[in-house]
Amino acid sequence: MEGARELGTRKALLRRALAARRRALTAEEARSAGEAVAARLAATPEFAACRRIALYAEADGELPTAALWRAARARGLPVLWPRLVEGELEFARCDEAHELTEGRFGIRAPGARCERAALGAGDLVVVPALALDRAGRRLGRGGGHYDRALSAPGAPASLRVGVGYDFQLLVGVPAGEGDEPVDLVITEHALVRTRAREARA
Repeated sequence: MEGARELGTRKALLRRALAARRRALTAEEARSAGEAVAARLAATPEFAACRRIALYAEADGELPTAALWRAARARGLPVLWPRLVEGELEFARCDEAHELTEGRFGIRAPGARCERAALGAGDLVVVPALALDRAGRRLGRGGGHYDRALSAPGAPASLRVGVGYDFQLLVGVPAGEGDEPVDLVITEHALVRTRAREARA
């Protein structure tokens, strides 16, 4: 069985390699991929059924979410965004993306005037990733912020959608205890429904 140190090493190497590849994309390649992912998600019954959507403000080469935001607003959905408060991730409603302000680490986030919102049933949460696999395993930046937010009271009832570029969809992603899986995986050319939600039921 893989130990914690070995797992951590594998994750770190994978993060470094995929982050470098992600940063090498041109702005046009990133924009095109973001639009393709948004079109795939918008065509799903899960998107049609959700009552709110949680997005993220991309940073460090992450898949852009502008097209996802446009699709959400076209449906009239309230939009939630993450922000760090005392080291923990929480979500707050801010329907207009241009009203986000620069927060910690230069990442745009809802300001203090935006009302906090707890995740729950009816919410579709779009989650950034460095790597994903078809079982729903996700590799994030390593801080565990999303893992803790997605396991908070009520949050497991939400639908988690991991998004990324085609090259981020791997055969297998190293995962350990406390790593929260996603229910859908979407890239430019793939849409995978996992069984993660069944396991939480």
